[in-house]
Amino acid sequence: MKRMSVLDLIPVLSLLYAFNGYSSDNTIQLTTLNWPPYYGEKLKDNGIVADIVSTAFSTTKYSVKVYFVPWERALWDVKSNQKDGLLGAYKTDERMQIMHYSAPIFYAEETFFQLSDKPLITYKTLKDLTPYTIGTLAGVSNSIEFDEADFLKKESSPNVDSLVRKLLAGRIDLIVQGRLVVLDHINNHYPDSLNNIFQVEPVLKKRALYVTIRKSKEDGLEVIESLNNALKNLARSGKLTEIIKKHNFL
Repeated sequence: MKRMSVLDLIPVLSLLYAFNGYSSDNTIQLTTLNWPPYYGEKLKDNGIVADIVSTAFSTTKYSVKVYFVPWERALWDVKSNQKDGLLGAYKTDERMQIMHYSAPIFYAEETFFQLSDKPLITYKTLKDLTPYTIGTLAGVSNSIEFDEADFLKKESSPNVDSLVRKLLAGRIDLIVQGRLVVLDHINNHYPDSLNNIFQVEPVLKKRALYVTIRKSKEDGLEVIESLNNALKNLARSGKLTEIIKKHNFL
């Protein structure tokens, strides 16, 4: 009986990969920043948002790999076709021009914070915040209205830690960022300062977090449709609730 060589096995292996959805073409490369407690490379299962997305994709023909980089780099990687899409992106008009959006994955509250020993800052409209310097995260959208408010004094930082340190040092008057992100960061890195910050009311915006896939990807819309169907099935099966409880969001 003739022995099968490696060359003889190649066509067989190719068929197996095709039918089981394990080809490299079916690996979706998503990129994002470290943004605990929602997602981060040091979090359990990369955090709740990544866990939901990875679990959903595992029921489709696609798999997913997540890369954690500074947010501006993440945006560039997608725009330059280096990666397939973003994990945990807000909707903006600019991004919607070049990316398909999934159904909402989770929600975050964009909130202003100030130092508790400073005079209380209140606002009804963004115009009320014109006297203050507001720290922002570079490349991040906080709300469409805030993003377009050119009359505000904004000072960007490359990461959440830099943003928080500027506020704690009194170098800026306010920061705007995801509420749980700020509280989680201070609790884990500057616990003695937790009582030194104060949340300014009202919340700027409650915003949905999405997965995006660049429109230049040939099967981009198919990827989004597969993910959306998988997310519905996660919710129906009760698995979504299990993931939320696992990450202590319930």
